[in-house]
Formats: sequence, structure tokens, C-alpha cells
Amino acid sequence: MHSHQRSLIHTIILGVIIAAVIVIYMPGLTGPFVFDDWINIVNNDGIAIPQIGAAELRVAALSDVSGSLGRPLASITFALNYYFAGGFSNTFGFKLTNLLIHILNTALVYWFLHLLLKTPTCLKLGTANDTGRQRLIAGVATALWALHPIQLTSVLYVVQRMNSLAAFFMLAGLISYLYGRQQLSENPIRGLAFIWGGLTAGMVLGLTSKEIALLLPFYALVIEWTLFNHEMKRDSRRLFAAYLVPFVIMMVPVLWWLYHHGASLHIVYKLREFSMLERMLTETRVLWFYLGLLALPTTGRLTLFHDDVVISTGLLTPWTTLPAIIGLIASIFVAIWIRNKQPVASFGLLWFLIGHSMESGFIGLELVHEHRNYFPSIGFLFALSIAVITVASKMHMKRMITIAIVFLSVMFAFTTYVRARYWADEHILAEYLVRHHPRSARSHTMLAEALLKNATYNPLAAINHYHIAALLAPSNPSYLIRLVNIADLTKAQTNFNNIPLDIPLAVDRSSDQRPILRLQKNGNDAHLSIDKSVFSEIERRLSTEPLSGQTQSALAKLTECAVEHPDQCDQIQPRLVEWIKRALTNPRTNDSLRKALWMQLARLQIEQGDINDALESAQRSRKIDPFNASLAIMEANVRLLAGQKDAASDILSWLAVRPLNPSQREQVAALNQMLKAAP
Repeated sequence: MHSHQRSLIHTIILGVIIAAVIVIYMPGLTGPFVFDDWINIVNNDGIAIPQIGAAELRVAALSDVSGSLGRPLASITFALNYYFAGGFSNTFGFKLTNLLIHILNTALVYWFLHLLLKTPTCLKLGTANDTGRQRLIAGVATALWALHPIQLTSVLYVVQRMNSLAAFFMLAGLISYLYGRQQLSENPIRGLAFIWGGLTAGMVLGLTSKEIALLLPFYALVIEWTLFNHEMKRDSRRLFAAYLVPFVIMMVPVLWWLYHHGASLHIVYKLREFSMLERMLTETRVLWFYLGLLALPTTGRLTLFHDDVVISTGLLTPWTTLPAIIGLIASIFVAIWIRNKQPVASFGLLWFLIGHSMESGFIGLELVHEHRNYFPSIGFLFALSIAVITVASKMHMKRMITIAIVFLSVMFAFTTYVRARYWADEHILAEYLVRHHPRSARSHTMLAEALLKNATYNPLAAINHYHIAALLAPSNPSYLIRLVNIADLTKAQTNFNNIPLDIPLAVDRSSDQRPILRLQKNGNDAHLSIDKSVFSEIERRLSTEPLSGQTQSALAKLTECAVEHPDQCDQIQPRLVEWIKRALTNPRTNDSLRKALWMQLARLQIEQGDINDALESAQRSRKIDPFNASLAIMEANVRLLAGQKDAASDILSWLAVRPLNPSQREQVAALNQMLKAAP
């Protein structure tokens, strides 16, 4: 077959897969921002660039705080989306960019798998000893990967562009590695150049989007050990040189991070409801859960939030923990044992385990997220496709396997399409999440917030869902704080006249069945009165339980309410300062939260006229992070209010040479005007 005919066939295969990908994801491209999209994108002032310039892009690149090493490239793409969309009100451009990255990754996956099938081991086993079989296997595995419903959160969940963008560079790096590896024996210099260039560039560029790119050399080692295993001895010296450079480069950011942040490995668990040991035990069950989702992805099991997962507190609590550990250890030994007889199966198992070694290991991340399977699923689905096609071919069941492949691809595509339709509307998505995961506190909070939007405004129902969330997450104070905030902002009208004064909400598990809200009337107006037990529980949680960014965000909204709407937030104003102080003295509060809380406290103290206390709070906040421009702006503001012009001028001079986002520049300009006008 001529080269142009082969190219045409490859193009047709990829074209069909990509067309299917576009069709199934189109319904969700106008859907809402969700969960971490808000803190990383919408509420991140650095993303909202007014123009495209070097200074603006630099601010955007440095604006991300979700990654240990920063994720500048992903942040820049979010900023460009904001600029061309004219704001955050239209999500289409953001999600379309994610879809385009997924399409590019689909093409790279097909290319990558096609190269894998040309490795010596695959050719020797007869797995794909002709180009037709290679195209079939690569096409089937790529289609299953691209259409699989577990990939949806890497496409429609905007912030997970960090994940898919890192995957793009990792795939490109591995393709270069494979080209170099196959030339290493005959042309060592050219081979080493491709290996070094691919693994190094793929890792470094991938790191600009997410830290998972550090695993790239290990993925290459899995390929080497399983699919090039018969050539390893012959090329041992060259292989040492090939891997030395990427591994040395990989160690640079790792050692840098350990030096600067290594001590924080255990500190992060202060924010979690589980210990490091509990996380490690739980993740053994989570890995089997992921495999179950890859094999049988149903709409009821797939979701945005998996915070309803049961934490393993011991080997038999729950009882599935010990079998999961035994099974995981056994699978590692099996992967090693079958390396020579079943190298492709060994490859699939080890690829999956390496892919989860970072995010399912000892680092104190959240327990479960579907997007973590975006890259690890490639090896699993590749090995599965080869196994099924090979067995069917040997048993002369080609027609049956064709029907099975078509059925599986259609099932994956249809499930993804159904999920994408849910993702088109925030309220519909939230109802879907609660319906399938009623014990997910985050799903209830998402539905609560959707019920506060204009089209579905129902504050009592929103409060009810926040109450359920508070019961499901007994250590999280943010849900009760938000409940109080909504109740305080809700002004009942005359159409509440026929509603009983006691408004029943979610049934508490305790023996105390008092309603947590009452409707108090004053003529034609009324407001919701909060039971004192709610305030007591908030104080307990703020004082003793782990505090996360959710809690800080909830307190920030209350601070905003107290400052901007003091007449509406009359029930919480006297308590808010005390709540923030309790959170500050909580031994489980880390410095990242503490600096934000000190800043909120300073703002409240300014409103109350306590300028000296506000200055002390602002200084404490800035002491934690002296290079933070927002904290410096707050301190300069308080010093001006306190009449300390020289100190304020010094801070403003320092800010003049710092990279600032548009909002910060406006604040600095206003402070400079105040400085000039001050006597």
C-alpha cells in the first residue's frame, strides 16, 4: 500500500473518532463553571486581563496557586479565553478550548499507540504484525479512550485543562521517545537526541500545566521494561545515557520543592478529614473503583464529586480495605511475573499504577477525582483492546468482535453524550448529582447555589440542602456558615403569611429536633431567625475541626455581607469577628488560610473604626506572605487611615514595581490619590 493511501486510511479513522467526539460533547459546551473553576479562574483577578500584553500575561501566568510549582501556561490560556470571550459570562470559549485540546490528544494517542505496536515485543508476539491489524488496534483503543465517559471532566470541567494540557506535552514527549528508541541501535546519536528531546521537553512543558508531567520518564521506563525488554541488555549503556539526563532534570523541581515545601507534606493533612495512613488505605480501594469505572462506566457511578467515598480507618474498616490491599500487591507481582509471557498485559497494569502513583499516593490531595484517569487509562484500554482482538482472531470470531467493538464504542459515546447534556445546565447538573449521590455534601451545596439563581430562586430549599450537607460533613463549618449567610440575606415577603412560623428542615440525627429556622414577622415584612444551636455548632467546628479553602470562602462572603449590606446581615455581624478569631486560633489552620483570615479581620475592624487593631491584623497577614501584593495593598490602606503617610508611601513605592493584576492596579491608583490628598 502506498504511503498516501496509508495516510488517507489513518485520516479517515481519526476523522470518524474526532467527529464522534465533537458530536457527544457539543451539548455541554455552554454549561456553567463549577467548583474549582471559581477559585482558579472566575475569582482569580489575574485571569481577567483587559488587554493582551507582556505585563498582563505575566500576571496571569503567576496567578495560579493550585499547584506546588505553579501552572503558568494553563493560566495564560484561561486569561486568553477571558479576553476573547469578553468576560466570564460566556463559558463556550473556555470549554471549546478544552475540547480542542482533547481532540489534539486523541490524534496523539492514535499516533502513540500506533508506534507502540511497532515495538519489538509487539512485533515478535504477532500482536500486530501487519499494518491493517495495527490500524485496527490503534483505532479501537483510541476510540474507546476518546469517547470514554470518564474523560468528561477533563473536557467540560474547565480547570481540568491543566490535566489535559499536561497530557498533550507528555504524549508528544513519548512519541519522540519512541522514535528515538527505535533508532537507538542503528543511529545512537539521532536516537539519543529524540529520547532526550522528547522526555525533557515533554516533562518541562507539561510542568507548566500540572505536576503529573514529572511521571513522564517513569512512563517511558514502563514501555522500555515491557515492550523493549529483549533489547535492554544489548543497548544497556546507551539506555543509561538516554535516561540519565531526563531523570536528572526531573529531580531538579522535585528537590527544589522538597527543600522549600517538604515540611508541609504533613501540614496539609491538618486541612483534611483523614490522616496520611487513612488516605493510603483508602486509595487502595479507590484504584479498584477507577478500574471498575473504566470497565463499566454508568451515569449513576460517574459524577463530579466523590466526597461520599467511605474513608478507610483500618484494615477492616470498611472490610473491603484488606482485600483491596492484597489485590493491589498481587497485581504488582502479577505484572512483573507475566512480563515475558504477556508483556502487553504487564504494560497495561504498570502504566495504570505509575499513572496513579502521584495523585493516589501519600500527598494529601482529595481522595477521588475522575480526571486523574485521563492519562493512566491509555495503557489500560490499549492492553484491553489488544487482548480482545487477539483472542477473537485466534478463535475466528472476527464478526463477533466487530459487533462487540461497535457496541462498546456506541455505549461509551452515548453515556458521555447523556452526561454532557446534564452538564449544559447548572441546575439540571446539580439535581443529577444529588439524585445519584445523595450522600455527597458538595452535590447538595451545588444544588443549593443553583437554587439561589434568579430563574430557580428558592432560598428555603437552598438552606435545606446546606443543612443536609452540614449533617453529611460534620467536621466542615463552611456549610453552616453559608446557611447562616443565606438566611440573613433572605427577606421573606407577604406571600409567606400562610407559612407556619416553624419551618421544618432536614431531620437532624441528634435527639434535638428543634427547627433551626423560624419565620419572624414584623407587619408585612419578615425574616428568618436562626436557632442558637447553629451558632454554637459553627463555633465548635471553627475551633477544633480542619479548616479548608471552603471555610475561608464562606467567611469571606459573610465579611462581604457585613461590609456591603450591614442592614441585612444583622444576625451575624456581632459574631463574625469572633468566628474569624476562633478560626485563627484553631491549631489546624495553616498559614495560607491564616493570612486570608487576618485580611478579612482587618477589613471588619476598619468598618468598626478599630484602626489600630486593623493595622495589627494587616501586619500579621502580610508577615505570613510579605511578597503578596493584595496583602501589601491592605496594609497601605490601613496605614493611610491611621495617618502613617511615610509607611504607606514606602509600601506603594514597592508595589509600583510589582506585577499587578487590573484590580490591584486600580486599588493602588486610588491609594496614591488618597496619599496625595492626605494632609
